[in-house]
Amino acid sequence: LITGELEKGIKNHEELLRKYITENKVQLTGYIFPVIPPEITSAFGIESVKLPESVISGDILPLSETPLYKAVIIPETWMPCSPGSFQGLPVFTVQYPGGYGEDAAVQLHNETAAMLNSLFAINLQNINIAELQKRTMVFETLRRSVRNITSLSSERKGILSAEEMDLIFEASAIFPPELSLTLITPLLNELQNFQPQQREYKAKALIYGARKIPPEIISFIEQKCIDVVEDDTCCGRRLFDISLNAESEYIFYELLDAYSYRPMSPCIRPVEERYELLYKLLRNYGINLLIFFIDDSCGLAAEAISYLRIRCMRDGIDPLVINRENYKEAVEDYTGRI
Repeated sequence: LITGELEKGIKNHEELLRKYITENKVQLTGYIFPVIPPEITSAFGIESVKLPESVISGDILPLSETPLYKAVIIPETWMPCSPGSFQGLPVFTVQYPGGYGEDAAVQLHNETAAMLNSLFAINLQNINIAELQKRTMVFETLRRSVRNITSLSSERKGILSAEEMDLIFEASAIFPPELSLTLITPLLNELQNFQPQQREYKAKALIYGARKIPPEIISFIEQKCIDVVEDDTCCGRRLFDISLNAESEYIFYELLDAYSYRPMSPCIRPVEERYELLYKLLRNYGINLLIFFIDDSCGLAAEAISYLRIRCMRDGIDPLVINRENYKEAVEDYTGRI
């Protein structure tokens, strides 16, 4: 498979992004988790993309003589996974609204307007709906392509490793959608040539891991006949879970409403809201196991796991808490009991 092209693209992300900025005459903002709808900024010629994991972790600095990102947009909360090394770049903090629905959508509108005005002197009221529809269509194409890849990978177990899935999610998030599509579309086309495979699984699981799950852990879990169909991490499938009608004349309001219902990440939403928006619905999708990976990079995980574990047990979903040291023993013990 051609995931090597994805790895190469991620490694050369700065070069590819600078070329894209020059050719398309756009500006770039970075995020750790998207708190402002990127479709809206894109309609104004500002592409909002995820910072590469190497930057978020502090392994490399997002700096050069000419900064790549015009600003970094982060929530107004403690984010233990990032050292905050954004020296030389404006940082705009967003007070992400509590709750969801109409009131939350209005607050999200106000935060978006404040960001655009503060960083770019742009009035949100001047948004071109036709351009917003056009840009949303491209984002929808990207999200649909990523979801198709995850579906095909699930039907063709073993075709893509957990590490390769991480590459797909990263390449699909750190670039503007057109650029991401050039990287992942050949892979999507190639996957369609493989035949589905039948395999018996003992459980259907969601795995929680705050920032990221080590791929070797997911691979081991699946080898033990547990089908990991969803993840709750900050850089996995959930970045691509929204689905919109881009042609709607009310797309501006529908975008804000849809984003208000996103479960977001542990550092952005209270765990009670995340339960209502994500975990409460898991039984509807046939998920009967929750695997909680204690991630040392997230100081919020332990408290969230304690709450979610109890709530989901009451819903009839098995909990399994693992870490880097005990995951093999814990998984084998669980599969031996079911």
